[in-house]
Amino acid sequence: MEFESTEDYVNYHIDKGYLYPDGGPKKCINCDGENFKQVDADLLDGWRDVLEYSMKCNDCNKIIGHWAYGYWQL
Repeated sequence: MEFESTEDYVNYHIDKGYLYPDGGPKKCINCDGENFKQVDADLLDGWRDVLEYSMKCNDCNKIIGHWAYGYWQL
């Protein structure tokens, strides 16, 4: 399936129940799994605030989203 814009892509996956409106993963687009774990966290000064991290599906072991500086990236 082709999308005319990134907004169309995101809205499609929100409508299908794969993403929350903020872009965070709700269900894995690869396997429909709903069990995720946070991986590859980057911390401010190595121990304080989380700057960015990835979410990985426990069922298919694929990265399904990346959060950085307050925003989700697909």
